[in-house]
Amino acid sequence: MERVRTGASHVQEAGTKMHEITREIRRVTDIMGEITAASQEQNGDRPGQPGRHADG
Repeated sequence: MERVRTGASHVQEAGTKMHEITREIRRVTDIMGEITAASQEQNGDRPGQPGRHADG
Protein backbone atom coordinates (compact mmCIF):
# COMPACT_ATOMS: atom_id res chain seq x y z
CA MET A 1 0.00 0.00 0.00
CA GLU A 2 2.93 2.32 0.66
CA ARG A 3 4.09 1.96 -2.96
CA VAL A 4 0.67 3.11 -4.16
CA ARG A 5 0.84 6.20 -1.93
CA THR A 6 4.36 6.95 -3.12
CA GLY A 7 3.32 6.53 -6.75
CA ALA A 8 0.28 8.76 -6.26
CA SER A 9 2.50 11.40 -4.67
CA HIS A 10 4.88 11.26 -7.62
CA VAL A 11 1.98 11.63 -10.05
CA GLN A 12 0.73 14.66 -8.10
CA GLU A 13 4.19 16.27 -8.15
CA ALA A 14 4.55 15.60 -11.87
CA GLY A 15 1.16 17.19 -12.54
CA THR A 16 2.11 20.26 -10.54
CA LYS A 17 5.42 20.61 -12.39
CA MET A 18 3.74 20.18 -15.77
CA HIS A 19 1.27 22.94 -14.86
CA GLU A 20 4.15 25.23 -13.87
CA ILE A 21 6.03 24.46 -17.09
CA THR A 22 2.94 25.14 -19.18
CA ARG A 23 2.42 28.47 -17.41
CA GLU A 24 6.03 29.50 -18.01
CA ILE A 25 5.87 28.49 -21.69
CA ARG A 26 2.83 30.75 -22.09
CA ARG A 27 4.74 33.54 -20.39
CA VAL A 28 7.73 33.13 -22.74
CA THR A 29 5.38 33.02 -25.73
CA ASP A 30 3.78 36.29 -24.60
CA ILE A 31 7.18 37.91 -24.17
CA MET A 32 8.28 36.73 -27.61
CA GLY A 33 5.11 38.22 -29.08
CA GLU A 34 5.84 41.55 -27.39
CA ILE A 35 9.41 41.51 -28.72
CA THR A 36 8.16 40.74 -32.24
CA ALA A 37 5.60 43.55 -32.08
CA ALA A 38 8.19 46.03 -30.81
CA SER A 39 10.66 44.98 -33.49
CA GLN A 40 8.07 45.39 -36.22
CA GLU A 41 7.12 48.79 -34.84
CA GLN A 42 10.76 49.91 -34.81
CA ASN A 43 11.24 48.72 -38.39
CA GLY A 44 8.01 50.28 -39.56
CA ASP A 45 6.71 46.87 -40.59
CA ARG A 46 3.05 46.31 -41.10
CA PRO A 47 1.55 42.92 -41.79
CA GLY A 48 1.79 42.17 -45.49
CA GLN A 49 4.09 45.10 -46.26
CA PRO A 50 7.87 45.25 -46.45
CA GLY A 51 9.58 47.13 -43.66
CA ARG A 52 11.48 50.36 -44.05
CA HIS A 53 15.22 50.02 -43.73
CA ALA A 54 17.74 52.81 -43.19
CA ASP A 55 20.05 51.45 -45.89
CA GLY A 56 17.34 50.90 -48.48
